[in-house]
Amino acid sequence: MLTLTLLTIPFLLYAGLKLYEIYSVRRIYRVGGVGEPYLQTLGIFSMLKTYITTGTEETTTKQLENYKKFGRQTGIYHTFFGPFNYINLTDPEAQKKVMTNSKLFPKFQLTYSENSSPSYRFFGKNLAFMEGEEWQRNRHFFYPISYNVEKFYDTFETHIKNCVTKWDEQFDKQRQDKPVTVYAQHDLTKLFLDILGETVLGVKFNAKDDQIAGVIESYRFFAENLFQPVRAFIPILNKLPTKYNKQVEMHVKRFDGFLYSIIEEARHTIQTGVDKNSILDLIILDEKNLAPTNKQIRDAVVTAIINGHDTTSSAVGFGLYSLAKHQHIQQKLYEELCTITIHNDLSEPMSGSESADFYDQLIQLKYLDWFFKENIRMYPPSGSVLPREAAKDTVLCDYFIPKGTMINVSIISPCHSDAYFGDDVDEFKPERWSDSGNIPEYAYKPFGSGSRKCPGYRFSMIEQKLFFYTVLKKYKIELEKGYQFESFSKFLNHMPYDFKIILTKR
Repeated sequence: MLTLTLLTIPFLLYAGLKLYEIYSVRRIYRVGGVGEPYLQTLGIFSMLKTYITTGTEETTTKQLENYKKFGRQTGIYHTFFGPFNYINLTDPEAQKKVMTNSKLFPKFQLTYSENSSPSYRFFGKNLAFMEGEEWQRNRHFFYPISYNVEKFYDTFETHIKNCVTKWDEQFDKQRQDKPVTVYAQHDLTKLFLDILGETVLGVKFNAKDDQIAGVIESYRFFAENLFQPVRAFIPILNKLPTKYNKQVEMHVKRFDGFLYSIIEEARHTIQTGVDKNSILDLIILDEKNLAPTNKQIRDAVVTAIINGHDTTSSAVGFGLYSLAKHQHIQQKLYEELCTITIHNDLSEPMSGSESADFYDQLIQLKYLDWFFKENIRMYPPSGSVLPREAAKDTVLCDYFIPKGTMINVSIISPCHSDAYFGDDVDEFKPERWSDSGNIPEYAYKPFGSGSRKCPGYRFSMIEQKLFFYTVLKKYKIELEKGYQFESFSKFLNHMPYDFKIILTKR
């Protein structure tokens, strides 16, 4: 009897889920145009396997496989997020409809609340999850990043110089100019965290300090363990006295204690007429921010660090990979970089006029800009934006979408569509950006679009362009022999897996 019961329960569970899957698929149906009456679907059991084994952020390869199999023709396909109907939207015009109407398509909040997952404890009241007036108010915190990038040029140069010096030391150790191999992704992760520590907080993360080391350890803990889907649906798991929950508590306490002490110190030094010229100081001093509380400032600087760190290190990692793989592109880019008339090897500071002239020339380089755009198109740091939810019944891509349906707006799928980028869409080709006027606005949105465009876009762009200028002027880059490209998802972004490059001095 017991054996029969044990066999019956899994069968009934399986049958119930299959019936729910069939019911869910039939709720979304075609109401116009010509095509299949129901959406193609990635079944509930396939998605449960993904959540259990890899989390919700699939690898770049997996997302593109699903797009080509399910969504390339219709611009929309069906899947599940736990018990919720979940559609993946890949058509740019339909995406624009969703992204520009926050009343009809508000951000999905289940996975981001104080009780649903540890992410809230770390992110806080994050701009990415806000809507309406609250979003408008809090976006003011990030204006200093958009309009004060020039203040941070010296910091960019100092830390990029430190990274390159570390690579130069490997040549010195072997006492000859033979090529050396460097673990690029490790060094890039450290580099851009150091830059953000100093520009955002006015803190040198590369200092040999036990407190700093502990804070970085806590940051990395959250970066690697932040979003766990099961905890969103079973929030009681976050309250149990488990080892993981105790670690969350310890790391939150350590991280917040550090940030609040830095904020209080910044307020004090500003009152005495001294500031560190950091984004934190600019937020406090900006009268438009209407006397922000310490909690608001804390959440704003966490948003700046999180959104600015992994995205940039991911993009630069993929950029190095592409340059190493495509030697002709690397050579064309190197030749263009050599046309800059101001020599800047970061060995000594430039004068004010020299610095302004150098960055003007750097930003205006056409091939570098095409390379920057193509790199982000091929390997957008994040595969999709945060999910939306249909607030009422609606229609997308000629399919009826019932109220409550989750909507995933894909970033990567339109970027790899031959409908927008031609038959050579899978080829890394910077020249395609020489005539990009026919590309729909929402087909290319790795930094968002319109009023929702990432406020740190210009900051990251200049940071990346300076890095590529510095590295390519010093080294020729090649791939490690036998390296097989694979990307993986870490935190919110995609990165090259176990990535090393070979450097040869020019």
